[in-house]
Amino acid sequence: MTRAEKVIERVYSHILKEYGIRPYCQFSGAKGYHIIVPLEPVQAGDKAKEFLKFMQIQLSKGYCDPQILGDIVRLFRIPDTINSKSGRLCETVREWDGNRLDPSLLWEEFRAEELDRILRERKRPRLRVRKQTKKGGIRPQILLLMQRIEEGQNLGHLQRLAVLTELIAKGWEDEQILELFSKAPDFNESKTRYYIAHARLRGYKPFSSAKLGMLA
Repeated sequence: MTRAEKVIERVYSHILKEYGIRPYCQFSGAKGYHIIVPLEPVQAGDKAKEFLKFMQIQLSKGYCDPQILGDIVRLFRIPDTINSKSGRLCETVREWDGNRLDPSLLWEEFRAEELDRILRERKRPRLRVRKQTKKGGIRPQILLLMQRIEEGQNLGHLQRLAVLTELIAKGWEDEQILELFSKAPDFNESKTRYYIAHARLRGYKPFSSAKLGMLA
């Protein structure tokens, strides 16, 4: 097995394990391989290029060709055609299973990194919460967000992720977390279960107090 074949197997297995998607894979007809992961629609605005680069790195575990990072108009070869440079066939290696990746979790990770970057650039000191709260040591900023959920308000993606990671760190069970989020008007049980499982699998850490301060 060549190095390229080993890499494609690692990346394919990573996407399947982490995101539950069997992406389309094809031999380029030259030296490399293409992995195509169809996405659900996402509104990235003027951050589209940066978000694409972030997704490519995350999905490929860093194996992505640097030349294509952030290239939002990149073309790939049509399957079962001849590579004009090598004369070899561009052929399918793995068929797509028809499922699309929901990029919302990756978008939350991307936005979290953006907040970290902003904080570093501003050299903003970390805020310290000295008081221990009555509700299992959950920080006041998170308690306020939880109160908003209980009052039937919808939170933003990063705010939900902040609550989720805090509760996981405090030892909350999945059903307890589901019960809390079920009070949100846009609650979706299957999606919420997926987000909880994904956060546990990836080992997401609670937001820093400085980052929480920027979510208000």
